[in-house]
Amino acid sequence: MKQEKDKKTEDKIKQVARMMFIQKGFTGTTTREIATEAGTNLALVNYYFRSKEQLFKQIMLESLHEFFESVVDILNDSHTSLEIKLERLVERYINQLNQHPDIPMFILSEIRSNPEIFLNEFLKGTKLRQTVLFNQLTAHLQEKQKLNINPIHIMMNVLSMTLFPFIVKPMICHVTEMPEDEYRALMLERKKLIPMWVKQMVN
Repeated sequence: MKQEKDKKTEDKIKQVARMMFIQKGFTGTTTREIATEAGTNLALVNYYFRSKEQLFKQIMLESLHEFFESVVDILNDSHTSLEIKLERLVERYINQLNQHPDIPMFILSEIRSNPEIFLNEFLKGTKLRQTVLFNQLTAHLQEKQKLNINPIHIMMNVLSMTLFPFIVKPMICHVTEMPEDEYRALMLERKKLIPMWVKQMVN
């Protein structure tokens, strides 16, 4: 019974913390606020997670596990076309980044501090050149007689067009005087625009 209660309390803390990190960001959220919203106390939050940094890291790691597994499924789906894969890939990236806008900076930080551990843990031996998507992209470029274009350029463009706006969000919102709701609408528009731009590149 105690273990079940402990698990429920721990899950409740993570659920509340995830929501608050999304709404207020890492720096704008305190462990005391998380404890209050979760209906527990600060001592229990520290007991389960030791610090706000460790709680944030655990939430990000769990989110990334789910994200990378779903992306690999898209990359290796042999039943969908290149066009559908690109659309699903972009949609998955943007949906995940809208839910967890701190992920890009977290990934950059982890890659800088623990590159081998991070990449081995999440990519688990995944090789881009061996995926169904890469093979489809290569075949498509050959068909279009664009043999001088390395397919990796296309993949890097997809990543940069989805990730970069989230990394520089504060700058974008500041220089354009853009409110939060307009920024989110802009990111949703990119679900349709990015696949369209990529299709133009490869065709």
